[in-house]
Amino acid sequence: MERIGQVNRYVCRACGKHTVTINLNSGTTPFGIKCPKCGRPESFSQMYRVGKAAAPGGTIAVTVAECFYRPTKEVFDTLDYYTQEYVRNGALLHAPLGTVAPLPEAEPPYEDSATLAAFMLKTYGPNPERT
Repeated sequence: MERIGQVNRYVCRACGKHTVTINLNSGTTPFGIKCPKCGRPESFSQMYRVGKAAAPGGTIAVTVAECFYRPTKEVFDTLDYYTQEYVRNGALLHAPLGTVAPLPEAEPPYEDSATLAAFMLKTYGPNPERT
């Protein structure tokens, strides 16, 4: 599970372009995404290896273009069944940075699946397919 503020880099095998992402909420992120530059689904995570390590106390300058976020209830209700299930299991959604706002509410508890399920039920309501 990744935390708020973590920065990752995805590299596209098709066009070679790099996309830097930031997590606006805690949750899980996918290993691969559709490349925002060429549109092919061949952009893969570098497992949070963004660049050379900075000196202690230093910073690394990167341009963050994309983000991962937990959707609001209103956005969640517009998602298809499979994407809702994905979010209910702790996954974050992907969007260009600046197009979504991070949720101000508490972060999901990831200690165990029962606690996470209870939090998601409270946040997003019951799954209509299972009620």
